[in-house]
Amino acid sequence: MRLEILTALENELEQLPHALVTEYQLGVLVHRLYQAKVYQGKPLRLRKAMVDNAAYTRIARRLIDAGIVSRAPRYPRHLMLLAGQEKPETAVSACLVDPFCYLSHHTALVQHGLATKKSPQVYVTSPPPSAWRRAAMARMADDLGEDLSKYLDSGLPRLTWHKLDRIGAHRVHRHNIGELGEVVRLGTQALPMSSVAQTILDCLRHPQWAGGMKHMLRVFDAAADKHREAIIRIVDQRGTAIDKVRVGYLFEERLRIADPAFERWVGCAQRGGSRKLDPEADYAPRWSERWCLSLNI
Repeated sequence: MRLEILTALENELEQLPHALVTEYQLGVLVHRLYQAKVYQGKPLRLRKAMVDNAAYTRIARRLIDAGIVSRAPRYPRHLMLLAGQEKPETAVSACLVDPFCYLSHHTALVQHGLATKKSPQVYVTSPPPSAWRRAAMARMADDLGEDLSKYLDSGLPRLTWHKLDRIGAHRVHRHNIGELGEVVRLGTQALPMSSVAQTILDCLRHPQWAGGMKHMLRVFDAAADKHREAIIRIVDQRGTAIDKVRVGYLFEERLRIADPAFERWVGCAQRGGSRKLDPEADYAPRWSERWCLSLNI
């Protein structure tokens, strides 16, 4: 007796770690079943020997009609919700929409326990389009191996970039940058996010995405000593001249913490310049003589 492909797909979908499935994930599952033609030792009932876009579309529609998956209102169209399960939190959904992004800025502050006030907005960082496309092709090659060309020729859903500015009731800010930051995976769901030190550096660069500079100074005051070595390392490795001036000032003159690195960093100070502690605020005629920095807070 042959097994319906919908039965096999339903079982496979139940094994996913999240309640959402993308068109690409479903396409890979359908392709693998058509290639194997058996599932758990039982032959599959297939209308065609090879899957194509028409067959995939028919199967996806049947999954929806059978109530196994459904379109999630106010979610990107290529996401489907598994039946009988709650939608995952917005941060998880964002990482499914863009598998090469990571949580950053205020969202990462909250995930690391450095900020307690949650925001209705989610912040993620992602590669620029050209790098994203290269990563997508590498991911598909890893997922499909020798079947990659066959999969692409069949017209099944590819891993492609999708607009990401809102998920459900939450606005999503996706920042595309050339050089991605240091990323860690935390929690039971192993969500990718910027490391503590990278998060602090990013938020000092863009305090408007972290509750404002006054909020970031409170975060820095509370976290800097505990994470001093990591912050100094990340600023040494990835920081620009103005990053070193700002962080050096905060450690030395605000918190009275000394480190040999600051003697190197102070060489980045520029006398007669217009550098500001808060990059978003107006220049103020109060400054640090040593760091040549307007203290415009």
